[in-house]
Amino acid sequence: MAKPINKGGRPAGVKSEKDPPVVELVTPSRCPRCGSDKRSDYWSRHVQEFAGVLPDGRPYTRIVRQRCRCSNCGQIRVDKRYEIT
Repeated sequence: MAKPINKGGRPAGVKSEKDPPVVELVTPSRCPRCGSDKRSDYWSRHVQEFAGVLPDGRPYTRIVRQRCRCSNCGQIRVDKRYEIT
């Protein structure tokens, strides 16, 4: 009697693990000059892996900084957000 061929891989019915979702801890950004929340598209992105705790007690694992321009007055600004990965 011949042995069944082992096809390898994941057994039938086993679900694959998915990456945990990234949780963004962000407050709406506003222009420091005019206070508007209207902005252009982001054109650069800098990610800093850094763990810490916000003043309200929420932890974060990285800081993301993105440059944009205020659509109202033209001021260039850096929007910063905190993420949990």
